[in-house]
Amino acid sequence: MLVVGTMLGTLAVLPAPRSPLLGKPRAVVTGGDTGHLVYGKLQRAATLPGTRLSKDPIAAVADQGRLRGVLWQQFAMASVPGADQLDLEYINTRRIDGCLLFIDATKPRSAAPGLQLPFPNPFSSLPSPFGGAAGAAPPLDLAALLEVAESRGAVHCYVLADSDAAAESGALLEGAGRSGALRLTLLAPEDGIALRSTAGWTCGQLQDHEGVLEGPLAVRDASPAFADGGGGGGDGG
Repeated sequence: MLVVGTMLGTLAVLPAPRSPLLGKPRAVVTGGDTGHLVYGKLQRAATLPGTRLSKDPIAAVADQGRLRGVLWQQFAMASVPGADQLDLEYINTRRIDGCLLFIDATKPRSAAPGLQLPFPNPFSSLPSPFGGAAGAAPPLDLAALLEVAESRGAVHCYVLADSDAAAESGALLEGAGRSGALRLTLLAPEDGIALRSTAGWTCGQLQDHEGVLEGPLAVRDASPAFADGGGGGGDGG
């Protein structure tokens, strides 16, 4: 079983391997600041020996420039190849068929500064190929994204939500999962717990499957309707 840490005290447990004829599923990440961190972690995880992920995760985020800045500062000058960028407005495409979809439905927040490199990111000032001003991204339409995931045969869909929006997000997931065609997991902190990146956190060039545990963490299944049967645990960063 391969676990991919989101660095925020949650787990994403990948489903059992598919038939070799189907190939490795591609991770697709959408959302804002938290999604940027998830993308960085998945991009690293996809390069590990024995991974069950396609090596080229897709970034379907509204602010590609902000994502570039996070990857450069916090993931040792990592970047997103142009071929792996996807306009969120046109996410309903064959490119995401059979994917693992990670949806960051949390509220926008200030990104941690990360490692202050002695030279700036040469790509951070470049405009996004899809346009749009930084910080002006509209709220995600979670219901529409779930419909796209089902229509494109997503292997699994993971939704990260704030504690105060967990009930609303859970209701949407429960409705979307009634057909049984789409496997869904909602990841949300307990009431009163906020998601944030540790100030100055950076991802080492080398990374194992377990991530970095910085403090005590407990993970529980809040609703049988969303039970994965994949086990429990936790890691942070």
